[in-house]
Amino acid sequence: MTPETTAPTDVAAPTLRAGLKQPRQERSEATLKALLAAGRALINEAGSLTGFSLADLVRAASTSVGAFYARFPDKETFCALVLEDTLAELRAELDYSLATDPAWNAGPAHAICARIVGFYIGLFRKHRGLFAAYMRHSPAQNALWQPIREANRQILDAMVPRLASRVPAGRFGRPDEEIRIAVQLVISALTTIVLHTPSALDLYDPRQEQRLTEMLHRYLALPAAGDVSPTPLAASDSGSSCGSGGFPACVAPGAAGPDR
Repeated sequence: MTPETTAPTDVAAPTLRAGLKQPRQERSEATLKALLAAGRALINEAGSLTGFSLADLVRAASTSVGAFYARFPDKETFCALVLEDTLAELRAELDYSLATDPAWNAGPAHAICARIVGFYIGLFRKHRGLFAAYMRHSPAQNALWQPIREANRQILDAMVPRLASRVPAGRFGRPDEEIRIAVQLVISALTTIVLHTPSALDLYDPRQEQRLTEMLHRYLALPAAGDVSPTPLAASDSGSSCGSGGFPACVAPGAAGPDR
C-alpha cells in the first residue's frame, strides 16, 4: 500500500457528529467548528468539563447561545463531541506520522520505542487539561469511555505490529500482548502525572521522554540499537509517523475520579 502523505486535515467523528443537523451553508459549518475549537481550548485550560459556562463558550467562539442550542441539546452532548473530534484528529496525526516517518517500518526497536513514547507524551502535553477533565468527570463504566477505549485500541493496532517485528524470535510467546502491556505502563505513568502531578515528575521535562523510552525498551528486553538488522515491515492500512498529538484513549479504566 502507498499511503497518502498529505498533511492531516479535519477528521469528523462519525457518531455524534452524524446525529447533528447538517449545516446548510459554509457559515453554519464554520460556527460548529468554532464552537468545538473554543470548547476544546476551554476544557484544556480549565482541566474540567464544568469549569466554564455556556456564556464563556459562545463568547470564545464569537457566536450566540441560540447558535449553540441549534446544534446541541445540552452541554454534555457538546463535550462528548469535543472528545470525539479530538480523538479523530489524534488518530489522523498518528496515521500521517506512520506514513511519513520511515523509522516506523524500517527503524530498529529503540527508534520505534521512541516514536511510541513520543506520540503519547506529545498528546498528553498538548491536551493535558482536556485529558484530566474527561478522566476526572467520568467513571470508567461511563459510556463516554467507549470512544476512548476504541481510539486507543486502533492506535495500538497500528503501532504494536511494527515493534513486534523487532522482538527477537522466541523471546515472548505472544510479543504483541507483551508490547500492549508495556505501552499501557507508559500510559499509566503519564496519566498519573496528569492527574496528580507528583513534584518529582514533570511532564515537560525533556528527560521524561528518554526515561519512558528506556522503560519500554527494557521491559521488552529489546536489543540495543545496531544489534539487529531491521527487516522492513510491509506497510499496513493504518499507515503514518509520530512525535506529537494523540489522546488517552489509553488511560487505564478506573483512573477517573470525581470532577473537581
